[in-house]
Amino acid sequence: MSFAVPAVAFVLVVLLFIAFNVLREYQRGVIFQLGRFWKIKGPGLINVIPIILPPLRERREDIALLARHFLKKSCREMKRTLMSLSPAAMRALEAYSWPGNVREMENVIERTVALTEEEIIAPSDLPTHVVGDLSNEAAESFGSPKVTSDGIDMTKTIEEIERAMIREALTLGNGVKARAAALLGINRTTLVEKIKRLKIEV
Repeated sequence: MSFAVPAVAFVLVVLLFIAFNVLREYQRGVIFQLGRFWKIKGPGLINVIPIILPPLRERREDIALLARHFLKKSCREMKRTLMSLSPAAMRALEAYSWPGNVREMENVIERTVALTEEEIIAPSDLPTHVVGDLSNEAAESFGSPKVTSDGIDMTKTIEEIERAMIREALTLGNGVKARAAALLGINRTTLVEKIKRLKIEV
């Protein structure tokens, strides 16, 4: 009985030590081995307890939380006003497969904060390989105008679609271009250029 108490205490200390280090392994999305921290070497005995951590693409519910965490961290380190992700940008992050796991996400957010001037991050601010997943998904969901035997004026059709979407975004954003741009997933400057080119009255 006298041996049981120190043994339990030892196990508790080991588990506490692991708790402080498991986040690092969680970010890497790899197998966490207790043997890295605690190895009992006897006659050929090494105790290893594997804990399987699924990759980030299988933990979609964690993406928004992690993205906001890294965004806040990067803004603080770069001494910038706290930025935010537009709904479209967040959908792009959630649609991406993240082969590099959490470390890749941290790098993407850090790069985006460094290169983006606006306070609201749009999909166009994200790396092209990240928004590519969303583009493919959007292409399947939106569909396209039908091409008939009489042909179609593709340029005019695209302009009509853009014009309608911009007007709707401006309405939802109460006429504020920054809000409308965020809803459309583009920068404010890009929106202003499109408004001028499409001759949209605002």
